[in-house]
Amino acid sequence: MSDIEYTIYDNVFQSNDKILEDLKLQLQHAGPIFNSKKNDNKRCQCNLKITKTNKDLVETLTKFIKTLNPELTPSSWVLIKSKPGCKEQLAHIDYENTEEFQKCINEGKNVPLLVLVALQPNTYIYLWKNSSKIIQETYKGEHVLPTKLELKEGEILVFRADLVHAGSDYEEENIRMHCYLDSPVVKRNKNRTYIISKHGNEYMNKNICV
Repeated sequence: MSDIEYTIYDNVFQSNDKILEDLKLQLQHAGPIFNSKKNDNKRCQCNLKITKTNKDLVETLTKFIKTLNPELTPSSWVLIKSKPGCKEQLAHIDYENTEEFQKCINEGKNVPLLVLVALQPNTYIYLWKNSSKIIQETYKGEHVLPTKLELKEGEILVFRADLVHAGSDYEEENIRMHCYLDSPVVKRNKNRTYIISKHGNEYMNKNICV
């Protein structure tokens, strides 16, 4: 993907009602993950358990994302569910902005990727375009506002780890799949996020509207 911040792929996989029911059953015991400053407990996540019902889907998705960059390693898949009334997450990145991370970005090699799979229509995510340049402190434009990106059922969003993002608010229940393509040169602390307003430096907070 080089300098392209994100790409949407389609016609990679097919889901069906049986698969969705299988995944919904797994999500019954999912635990809450953060939303806004005050968590509403309406965004839930659990590790995906591979079953006879979803095995072909998982294998198809994993095989596809491995082709994006053979140097990167897919993590385990997780399921995410937003309940009706789910609030928007705070703007964040999923990797600590270390010297190691900066070097990887500046060299443009083996930059980690994030993957979001839309299993239902009206799947959304907020992205701060040009935020990768802000993290590199080379951005010279206007204050960056979030873009609410809509994914259709069956689409796969792949974006760079230096793209600031946030899970969307939802009026209706939505389930989706997520994983990482981890880099051999950048460490990811599992189950950690780095909120821009809290962990970002002065340059990031100056240029990113949160």
